Amino acid sequence: MKKLLILALVLCFNVSFAEEENKTPDRPLNFGIYLGAGLNMNSPDMSFIDNSSSLTIPYNQSTNSFAYNIIGGLVNIPINRTNWVSLRLGYQMMHSNFENDFGSVGLDSSAIFNLESKVSYFEISPMYQIYDLIPVKNLYLMAGVELGIPIKSTFSHNRDLTFALAGENVTSSEIIEEGDYSSPDIRFAVGFGVGYMFDIGKNFHISPELSFRFPFANVASDANVNSWSVPQLRFGVNLTYSIPKKEQPKAQESSLSADFAGVYYYDNSNRLPVNKIVVEDVQTSELFPLLTNIFFDEGKDIPSNKSQNLATESEIGEFAIESLQADAIEINKSSLDIIGKRMQKYPNARIKIIGTNDSKKEKLEISKKRAEFAKNYISVNYGIAPDRIDADARNLPEKASSTRVEDGIQENRRIEITSNVPMITEPLIIEKDRQTFSTPNLIEFEPKIETTDSITTWNLEITQTGNVLRSFSGTNTPGKIQWNVQPNELKQSNVPVDYTLVVENKGGKQSMKSGTIPVEYLSYNRKKVEDKPDKVISKYSLVVFDFDSPEVSEKDKEILKKNVIPSINYNSVIQIYGYTDRIGDDSYNQKLALRRAESVKKFLEPYTKSNKIEVYGIGENIEIFDNDLPIGRQLSRTVQIYVITPKEK
Repeated sequence: MKKLLILALVLCFNVSFAEEENKTPDRPLNFGIYLGAGLNMNSPDMSFIDNSSSLTIPYNQSTNSFAYNIIGGLVNIPINRTNWVSLRLGYQMMHSNFENDFGSVGLDSSAIFNLESKVSYFEISPMYQIYDLIPVKNLYLMAGVELGIPIKSTFSHNRDLTFALAGENVTSSEIIEEGDYSSPDIRFAVGFGVGYMFDIGKNFHISPELSFRFPFANVASDANVNSWSVPQLRFGVNLTYSIPKKEQPKAQESSLSADFAGVYYYDNSNRLPVNKIVVEDVQTSELFPLLTNIFFDEGKDIPSNKSQNLATESEIGEFAIESLQADAIEINKSSLDIIGKRMQKYPNARIKIIGTNDSKKEKLEISKKRAEFAKNYISVNYGIAPDRIDADARNLPEKASSTRVEDGIQENRRIEITSNVPMITEPLIIEKDRQTFSTPNLIEFEPKIETTDSITTWNLEITQTGNVLRSFSGTNTPGKIQWNVQPNELKQSNVPVDYTLVVENKGGKQSMKSGTIPVEYLSYNRKKVEDKPDKVISKYSLVVFDFDSPEVSEKDKEILKKNVIPSINYNSVIQIYGYTDRIGDDSYNQKLALRRAESVKKFLEPYTKSNKIEVYGIGENIEIFDNDLPIGRQLSRTVQIYVITPKEK
């Protein structure tokens, strides 16, 4: 019997749990009740004493008895389609009868002794079920353990005495002894068997089972009991209910179509289709802001070469503001030298330098060292008397950047420079003889995507003669994409601009849509022949905004009055583009950028009553300066103003 048991267990538990096709169960978790009866195969070795005759009555003959009252609850849990775990809690009563025909017990008398035992258990039976081991659908083999915790155990020892009386046999019955077993044992058995699950409704099932339970413990430990083992052949039926499975939507083949709803430009508030781009040779001048903030790396009191191009002692006499290249970031990498040169030019000017820190890992001491470094650099290198430079320190700047993101924390590691003479920190204006300028110079692409799955990636590439002019990309469904055409970005030719949108969805489908925008190039010579007026375009980049603010500062109002307003003629068109840095939400930044452009428009309107003013909120969609640098992020909090004035004949 033991060999058979071991073979059955090995067979059941050596089934692979890793078959990919068996990951999904045929039916979900189900629960219900079980009812059963058992054939108890008793193997006793017990003896009881008949006190009236002082006889010891042995009971050591194997006998079978039935137990009908087996009931409980169960839950069947699928591991995969083949392998299940069945957890069962219940009650069973084990009822056994033993008999000993003792024979003669005296003169003309004989006795039959009977021992009736009843043991009830609270039963815990975790079982492992396996389907498909035998190629019969819904047939399962099972194996597990049975743990029975005794609730009550009783016995009744009876004697039937037969004797001759007046020539007839007379039988009398008598209970010799009854009571409880003094020490009922916990029942521990292993079981294995077979079952079959029938569907009797959409979610209801009935499963007849046949199992054999082999015990490893006595029923009771008592003075009268040497051993008493009860293997059991159990018949049962399970009634269960399956939790309904969610209906899975029918899989449909993924599809994707990429197109454009249109390509547009703005004429004031009007959104119009782009038919062509006109590229013209124009004369331009550009105003570049001078930042009064100089940034430092964490824990450093000397700016890195990403923040300042510090001149060596031998180079001091060679620095000239006029030789700076027309690049806002490069100009602002020389702010200390520019301020030093201007301090030489304006002997009555004084400056104040305030050092700050991030208030995270840095302390006030580093702020002081930063301010002292800048003071010494200007004083020593440009011969400025130290009493013309005040150096002070604080923790966070008065108008600090965000302290919640790393970009903002970096920007708070800086010095701030102010002066009593505005010319010390005024912007630089650089004249340019010839540039190409595009009309329109803000083009908006509106994709039209139809897909059955979510978009994973998209890319819009704009090219001319195979050279990539601009590339936009992202995840999820793309919205409107704005291209701010920079001066000199397009070639001096009539070669069209090509654009291609490539989109891929979660289903792996890819779709591509291309288009072309004609380009008309007007050179100086062609303008002269066709009698087309030349244009003068003045471009002003103004850092007029503090972090997360749309308000124009008083300093920049003076710059607008001094530089922008005088360049506006009666026939000038004014275009104002608002930008932000990358800190914060995209949609919020675009609204903030538009508010900045509107603020500048509101300031200019009293001085430009007859002029056409166009405003655009670009936000962070176009990174006009390198936002990996604190200088670039601060320069991006700006508006760019184009004053476009046709030349009169």
